[in-house]
Amino acid sequence: MTNIVNGTISPAMDSQTPNPWQDYRPQVIFANPGDVIIQPPGSWHEVYTPCETVVMGGHIISYETLHLMEASRQLDVMRGQYFTNSDHSSIDQTLEHMVTALPSLLKRTFFRKPIAALCSMVLHPERYRPQGQKKRPKKPTPSVVELAERIEKFIYISEDSDDFLSWGNNWMDPGTSFQFEEKFWDTVP
Repeated sequence: MTNIVNGTISPAMDSQTPNPWQDYRPQVIFANPGDVIIQPPGSWHEVYTPCETVVMGGHIISYETLHLMEASRQLDVMRGQYFTNSDHSSIDQTLEHMVTALPSLLKRTFFRKPIAALCSMVLHPERYRPQGQKKRPKKPTPSVVELAERIEKFIYISEDSDDFLSWGNNWMDPGTSFQFEEKFWDTVP
């Protein structure tokens, strides 16, 4: 799982590791009417609107950024109820659907860290419940559990390598690419 040091998401770091955000400086983005701003999961942001405005927000969940989403959910757990200012009440079901959709995406290229994060969030939903959340995590269906476990084995994940964000030099990097082999899906129930 992701480690959080001094409030900063930091894979496999101890208290002696420098803050990876220390060199970041705020940036200003001006949006005009009709503009859409898309930012990765876990991006810290502040919105200022100098005039009366209607603004809509939402979540885009993609196979390429699930490792960032996992880190954000860990931040929710560590910092209290909905540090990321959102109730993700239907996320478990969405993630289960993403696992079950994988066999239909045979020709697609994936990345190890996001798929590892997907499997972790599906197989261990209790790890991602913010403090104070009353709703108990629903256990995933047995067929989804079986599929997620098979995927973990396929991309070489074991219980002792659960800190997948530390794979490589940059925790935001999605890791090495791979494709599921056609024969992998031949044995899926």
